[in-house]
Amino acid sequence: MKLKQVTVNIIQAYQKKFDEKQAMMLIEQNEKAKKEKERQLISYLNRYINVSLVNQPATKEISMLIVDEAAKERNDIERNIAIIIQSKKMNPVLGLFRHPFIQEGLFEKVFSGDAAKARDLQLGKHSDYIILGKLSINYKSNPDFLNVISADINLEIKILSSENGVIINSAILTATGAGFSNSDAEKKALELLNDKINGFLRETF
Repeated sequence: MKLKQVTVNIIQAYQKKFDEKQAMMLIEQNEKAKKEKERQLISYLNRYINVSLVNQPATKEISMLIVDEAAKERNDIERNIAIIIQSKKMNPVLGLFRHPFIQEGLFEKVFSGDAAKARDLQLGKHSDYIILGKLSINYKSNPDFLNVISADINLEIKILSSENGVIINSAILTATGAGFSNSDAEKKALELLNDKINGFLRETF
């Protein structure tokens, strides 16, 4: 068998094929890395928020999350806030945040003003503003009135821009209600608190 003479052209042709193959491998590696990064981001976002809720450009969307001292979500207060928001011709977004958002400390970080964490969650894709609140309730008996219980409610509430995570307004709202049981006293206090929340939202929007 006669060997083919190796020329500069042959070497250059092989080098070109090798370079093209290497370039294709690099492109494939980059694509795989990009897809893996996207997969990890989607997995991260899905853990903390309901990504199926999409911000509608034609309306002002406001998501909310209120938690108590036991780090449990107060859906009752959120529903009251949603009613107020609707009365102002805005669209309330309920159920955006998942439990790990509270349990794994992200709520506390965003509530404390960690704007970068809010941006990491891409919250602007799901609402225009976020209402976050921390609720505490203290019950006590009134010695001047037999069997009467009072409930002192304290709500630290903040409104943030979903786009950049910046706090645009905050307040500490308080209310006291009385009744013959803890639940009755709390119910009355919440009614009074609702009026203050209404005033706070009117002041903001």
